[in-house]
Parts: sequence; C-alpha cells; structure tokens
Amino acid sequence: MVFFIKVYESLIPHKEHNIYSYTVNPELVINNDILKLNSSEMGKLSSILYFSVFKRIPSLQVFKKYLDDLVNVLLKLEKPII
Repeated sequence: MVFFIKVYESLIPHKEHNIYSYTVNPELVINNDILKLNSSEMGKLSSILYFSVFKRIPSLQVFKKYLDDLVNVLLKLEKPII
C-alpha cells in the first residue's frame, strides 16, 4: 500500500531543487479527504515517527543496524537488494 504520493508543484529550471508536496493516500484519511504535506511538514512527520518508534521499541535499533550492515555487505559484493 502506498502511504504518500509525491506531487511536483512546479519544475523550476536553473534552480537547485524542485517544489513538491506529499499527498496522503485518501484511503488512510478520515472521510477520504485530501491531505497534503509540504516537504518541511513531511520531514517533521518523518522525524516524529522515527524517534517515537525507536524510543518505544529500542530493540529495533539492533535490527536496523543488522539490516544496514547487510546492505553494506551486499553493496560491496555488488549484489542486488530486493
């Protein structure tokens, strides 16, 4: 299931970045309303989720480290990550 859809508001030539927002999947929003988050709001939401999950379930840090190490090994071996 897709949680967020990245929407490009405008593509500005000769600029360092594009302007975009994220639309939350309407199936996840009460009354199927449209909920948009700008890139700053999305960054804040990501930080809140990341730190709240790892504070509530500290053992996930060990699992995350394991997965990070596994990815590093696969990259060094030039094997695909599926």
